[in-house]
Amino acid sequence: MKRNLYLIVFIFSFSFAASAQIDFNSNFFGDSNGYGSDLTETLKVYPNPATAYFSVSDNESILKVELYNIVGRKLKSFTMQPGMKYDVSELNNGMYLVRLIDGKDKVVKTLRLQKE
Repeated sequence: MKRNLYLIVFIFSFSFAASAQIDFNSNFFGDSNGYGSDLTETLKVYPNPATAYFSVSDNESILKVELYNIVGRKLKSFTMQPGMKYDVSELNNGMYLVRLIDGKDKVVKTLRLQKE
C-alpha cells in the first residue's frame, strides 16, 4: 500500500513538472518588452543549425544582434542590417543564444541557435 502511494505521488509530480515547463522565449529571458506576439513570432534565425553563419529575419525594430554561450557569456555583438550574414565559423559546435535588441536596448526576443 505504501509503495503504491509513493508511485502515485511520483507520477503526479512528474506530470506536474512536465506541464509547468518554461517557454524558452518567455519573460524568463527578459523578453517582456511590450511587443506583440506577431512581431516576436516572425523573428527567426536561419539556417538553424548553422555552420559558418546565420541570418535574422528582417525587422526594422531590431538594431542589435548579440550572441551568447549557453552559460550567458556574451561572445559577439553585431549591428542589425537586412540580409546580413553573421559569422560564427570560429565558434565550437554547440548551443548558443541569440538576443535581438531594439533601439531602447530592450531584448525583443531570445532565440536558440545550434552551431554544427
